Amino acid sequence: MNCEACRNRITGEDILQCIQCMTHYHYRCLNITQSYYKANLGELRRSWICPLCNNITRRKGNNCNTPVRKQLENMDESNMSCENITISETTVENSRPIMDTVENTPTSSGCTPAASITLDQFSRLLDLKLDTKLQSFQASLTRTIRMEVSDQIAKLKSEFTVTTDFLAEEQRDVKAELKKLSEKVSKLEDEKMQLQSELSKMNKTLQVLDKSSRKCSIEIQSVPEKRSENLLYGLKKLCEAINCPIADSDIKSIRRVAKMNPSSDRPRNIIATLHSELHRDTIISAVRRYNKANKMCPLNSSHMGLVGEKYNIYVSEHLSAECKAVHAAARQWTKTNHYKFVWVKYGRVYVRKNEESPAILIRDTSSLSKLPPNNPVL
Repeated sequence: MNCEACRNRITGEDILQCIQCMTHYHYRCLNITQSYYKANLGELRRSWICPLCNNITRRKGNNCNTPVRKQLENMDESNMSCENITISETTVENSRPIMDTVENTPTSSGCTPAASITLDQFSRLLDLKLDTKLQSFQASLTRTIRMEVSDQIAKLKSEFTVTTDFLAEEQRDVKAELKKLSEKVSKLEDEKMQLQSELSKMNKTLQVLDKSSRKCSIEIQSVPEKRSENLLYGLKKLCEAINCPIADSDIKSIRRVAKMNPSSDRPRNIIATLHSELHRDTIISAVRRYNKANKMCPLNSSHMGLVGEKYNIYVSEHLSAECKAVHAAARQWTKTNHYKFVWVKYGRVYVRKNEESPAILIRDTSSLSKLPPNNPVL
């Protein structure tokens, strides 16, 4: 076995064992004289405690009587003694109470000032040194973090500036593009208004042309359809019935036209184009006189030479689709609002409250909403 102090081999007569940690020492390494060792050998082997266990367990008292020579020499060689520890002024000031305690501690005649420091005092000095180092490290770390954060903030500011400049440039481009588009939209709106005005004029022109193309035609409705029917013969028989004979030369064409509503079960209308407006107006006037004179038996399919069941037939001007829609709306409106008369003349729709009231021209369906109702007197 070896000595814990000098690490040399121990012979049996020089050995001294700690009763707590069971470590072995040369008694000479413990500053024990040979005479004292031999005189008190039995007591030392029964109750001796090494300096390390004594300081660790009690942390008090003066251990100068049992110093570990090699330990102190190693501490001195490692600059761990009180005289050789280099500390800051703050550490010195903080350690003065400890040093005073060390200096005032009673020592044995064989103890040096360096050897009189206890482990507790040494631990406190080491803590002060470590605290100083830790504070220095914390300050350095704080400075480093602040510098790093400052650099990152500066970098972010630079990137943010670049981003905001880019966004500002994009915003200017968008505003410029938006201005161009706004000007283009305004121009298109002006063109739209102009085109709408021109379209309205063209519609009016087409309506005039449409009416002009229909001005010499009459429309006969509700005439039953037959195979191999002779429409020219039927029209001449109708004119004879109303006492308004017509020659073949006065009729340009006569035909059936397609239904506006293909699902309707009504027969197709007959369109007869005459030589002049005078012939049209003469036939329509004769039809009105006949129906007025024969209210019990108005014009029907038998007057056109058709045999079988009789169906009432109606003769009117050949109206455009728009005029027909206005006429239908006017008929419905007059029934609801108690107007007495509604008729069409020269492609225009008129209504009248009664015999004494004036005729009112209906240009379109919106004109009906402007008319006052004719409330009947109870």
